[in-house]
Amino acid sequence: MGVDATGPEQDDLRTPAEELVREIASSFSVYLGRGIQLDSILENVDPTLNIENLDELLDIHFLLSGEKLSAQAEQRPPQLEVDVPVTLDYGVMDFISLLRRRLRRIHTTTKHETQQFEGELRGRINWQETIKARYREGDPDSLTFACELTEETVTTPENLVLWELLTTVRDAHSRASDLVDQDEATWFDLWTNDSMLQNHLEAGLTDVYLSPLKDADVTVSDRMIRAVSESRSPLYREAAELLNWYRRLKRHDIDDSEAKSLLGRQLFYPDPKREDYDEVPTLFELYWVFRLLEAYDNPKLQLITGPTDLVAAWRESGAQYELYHDWTGGDLLTFKPPVFDREDLGESKDEDRYLRRLDHLLNKQTKSTDAVFGHRRPTNPDELRPDFVLLRRDIDTDEIERIAIGEVKYTRLQSTAADGLEELLEYMIYARNEKSRPGSRYFTTGPDHFETPSVHGFLCIDRVPHSVVEEPSVEILEYDDEVSRPF
Repeated sequence: MGVDATGPEQDDLRTPAEELVREIASSFSVYLGRGIQLDSILENVDPTLNIENLDELLDIHFLLSGEKLSAQAEQRPPQLEVDVPVTLDYGVMDFISLLRRRLRRIHTTTKHETQQFEGELRGRINWQETIKARYREGDPDSLTFACELTEETVTTPENLVLWELLTTVRDAHSRASDLVDQDEATWFDLWTNDSMLQNHLEAGLTDVYLSPLKDADVTVSDRMIRAVSESRSPLYREAAELLNWYRRLKRHDIDDSEAKSLLGRQLFYPDPKREDYDEVPTLFELYWVFRLLEAYDNPKLQLITGPTDLVAAWRESGAQYELYHDWTGGDLLTFKPPVFDREDLGESKDEDRYLRRLDHLLNKQTKSTDAVFGHRRPTNPDELRPDFVLLRRDIDTDEIERIAIGEVKYTRLQSTAADGLEELLEYMIYARNEKSRPGSRYFTTGPDHFETPSVHGFLCIDRVPHSVVEEPSVEILEYDDEVSRPF
């Protein structure tokens, strides 16, 4: 993936991230519902994040919802100025901001219980049960007493839901803290450095009434949450609604509006003050992955297990399709230059030509390092990773019949687009099947390798002036262009 060499001192003329969010939000929601795997794309969302999957990103989205209020605040302002859950008018941060004051309104209930005692009285005597107990013992004159005890308890549905929310926030914060570079990710500052939010959360978790619930062996069901969401108490009602929202997120029940809220987070937008300002291409990659998927009727994830680079797989017209992102080829393909798979140049009278010299050099390097140091030159040069690869397999033989390779450049510069075209052509001509016999493993064939129908290339750019590409198997796509099926 490539981006412009723009920076804080230059105008960034590329398609704004806000527009990309509007374009991809609906597809994001639809394809999640179909089981499309976006983890390999989302793990590159921000250089300050070490996330590996969508669920980790949703934890952060949950924690950043709402607005941090002052420690003295007793209620929210009429309207919060930052993102809140789509179906609510508040979020986690303002809920936690108000928590310490609200803890004074914890509801308890009185538990009534009848217990038997020998020779002692505790509480009011229940004479009816006392007489029954003595007759069961066969001694009407015994000193057995049945006493009615009352005990204040916090084990109510309301408090169980509140405790479940607080522990959910605690666990999400713990996971997020391990993922975030807290020296660089300024958008997470509100939750770091012994912040008021952490202090208020800790106050809830150590509250004298609530903390005994950590030993309660009770499962908070969705039904219980729905019941508590009808509570007249804002503390309990909001706790239930936030917990219900979190569970929906974790089920990937994300509609268009929720997708816009998630993708609109600051962590999706590069900070112009950062040196790696140009290294956050996630939205643009998502845009082109969705465009390619939209060219097919009903792509969805059909494999129960698969490599983490696999985005989607589906069957259509007697063929199996597989879409990979940021993929080296695994044990199926490779896109590396075949340094140690060179054809014999044969006898040549022109020893000064570049290819002859290069061939001689590579042979000499291999032989010399082995003979002198007993060390052979590595046979695996650096891995090359196209931004996306689409395979078509024969269902009966499982053979890879055709491939489409995509190189994405988030750019309006001709120089960056030209780099992308060079990379794409290199991927295409070196692409080969690792499991095929040596004579037939390349997908392109001469004399004109880029007229071979078994490999297709997409260069996906923002908007860059360019001439018509001459190679029939290479297609240049600009932002807003429709993507046609490569096969």
